[in-house]
Amino acid sequence: MILRQNKAVAALVDMESMDRLQRLEELEDDLRLLSIALVRAAADSGRRFSLDDVLAEAGIDPDSLDAE
Repeated sequence: MILRQNKAVAALVDMESMDRLQRLEELEDDLRLLSIALVRAAADSGRRFSLDDVLAEAGIDPDSLDAE
């Protein structure tokens, strides 16, 4: 353990532990994305909207979106 002003700020670990920690971080990211996908799937009514319908509902003219 590395201390600065008597507080732990870092740790010295072997490469095997470091590899495991990095893999756990990757798995944590994957789990976060999976949980988002599951929530979206559970909340999905199956109803879809066309871009034109959404723009019309928002009062946006599709022609005004053309890039210059």
